[in-house]
Amino acid sequence: MVSTRRGFVDLVPERVTGVTLPSFYDLQARAVWRTGQGRQVTLVGSASRERSRSTGAVNPDASQTTRTRNGFVALTFNSTLGLRASSRTTLSLSRIDDTLDAFELSLDNNRGANTLASIATGERLAFQLSRGAQIDDVSVRQQLGLSWSPRHVIDAGAELHRLDTRWTWQISGDRSLLQTNGSSIRLGQSLPATLDSSVDSVRVGAWIQHRWQVSSRFALQPGLRIDHSRLTQATTASPRLGGTVALGSSWRVDAAARLHTQTPGYEKVLQSDHFLDLSLGNARLRPERAWHFVSGVERLLLAGVTLRLDAYYKRFSDLIIGRLESDEERLARLSTYDVPTALRAYVPQGPCITVTPINGGRGDARGLEVLVSRPAQGGSPVGAWVAYSLGRSSRTAYGLRGPFDYDRRHALTAVATVRIGERYDVSATGRWASGLPQTPASDVRLSLGPDERDSDGDGDRAEIVPLRNPAGDPLFQPDLSALATMNTARQPGFGRFEPASRTVRSGEASTGRYTSTSSTS
Repeated sequence: MVSTRRGFVDLVPERVTGVTLPSFYDLQARAVWRTGQGRQVTLVGSASRERSRSTGAVNPDASQTTRTRNGFVALTFNSTLGLRASSRTTLSLSRIDDTLDAFELSLDNNRGANTLASIATGERLAFQLSRGAQIDDVSVRQQLGLSWSPRHVIDAGAELHRLDTRWTWQISGDRSLLQTNGSSIRLGQSLPATLDSSVDSVRVGAWIQHRWQVSSRFALQPGLRIDHSRLTQATTASPRLGGTVALGSSWRVDAAARLHTQTPGYEKVLQSDHFLDLSLGNARLRPERAWHFVSGVERLLLAGVTLRLDAYYKRFSDLIIGRLESDEERLARLSTYDVPTALRAYVPQGPCITVTPINGGRGDARGLEVLVSRPAQGGSPVGAWVAYSLGRSSRTAYGLRGPFDYDRRHALTAVATVRIGERYDVSATGRWASGLPQTPASDVRLSLGPDERDSDGDGDRAEIVPLRNPAGDPLFQPDLSALATMNTARQPGFGRFEPASRTVRSGEASTGRYTSTSSTS
């Protein structure tokens, strides 16, 4: 089987509007050989290209081009081993190549002076960025399944990954002083102007899991996973235990306790909000750890309505964060500032968060999730589900405790579908959620930048000086650098309603499946 797709918005609409629009295409292929006696060889491959480009035709103050190339190929051999065992062996290779080139005069760093007349002439952040990320992954995975009786099923296996990753960029121009965390990818002041960081690693993992049907109403599922990473030189053991109890024909209770670990790697932070240079001191890093404790109760009510309540608690340790500047680093940075004595009070003196990674964070998350669902099935034309989640996630770092960046206390989602006749469906989705954390301004700070034009005539073009408007007034901006106020405020909540309709093809069956989503970080 071979298939391909191609986006169309960059073909006709782009020529009509005169605006450069995104382009996308991919190619996928699958071949299967059944060699008899329960043996099968499968070859799967895919390649895709994406490009998004915004030019100065519409906005002369910004341009951005992104290109992403993905490639993947996997060879799998399945076979039966007698009547009660099976084997699956997979060899795969994948590559991600992602580039970003951008120029912008950005309102992210809008600067206004201390007089009303000069606020309108406040300068904006101007920068140029060229970033590249490459991830190559060669892996081998072996799985074994054994069912020696209907009550005992074992799944075991091992995998090996050989990863070559590289992160490069060039940044010129201003940096955003509105970022509390200096390692923010939104031009945080701690990001190096030039970077070429390569991290190669080998990861090995093995696991075993046993599903034991103790009785017709009770099942246990113990398991254990062992991982070793050459990057961290650490070996971790992750035990897991889960269980399910059926109480009558309409009640089900399940619970589980699991330890999860994650080694550092650029392959995991391709879309992260912060950048940490893993080539700096990676031998001292430990895998991040998370204990998960979850439980749920499900009840089948009348008329096909299902009620489910889930509760969870998660504890995180050894979280990887950016290290704070040392006193020597902080003083060395401040020594490059050439600021008049009268304005020094508006220059923050505290340490910045750097791009050097350390295991300096811990945290926890807890919450409840409620789901009420009724699928459209049988003779009923109406299907719906409503999900509500209440969550709280907190992190302790730099001696302070506060919410995670994506902590969301409340989220409510409702979906309804009505089948009209045999060919039409009408549906609607509504969602409401409380706001994410944000850092409030604690004061104003002086806008600073390199003295590229040697405005003071001292011959030092690398020093940092106050930025001024054409009238000569110093420029100020909100001060968001205080760690003590990080994530202590909330953005507004939001709501969204989306109606939709579709025509059902003759013979098409409705799956009647609905899925709830969790909103907790």
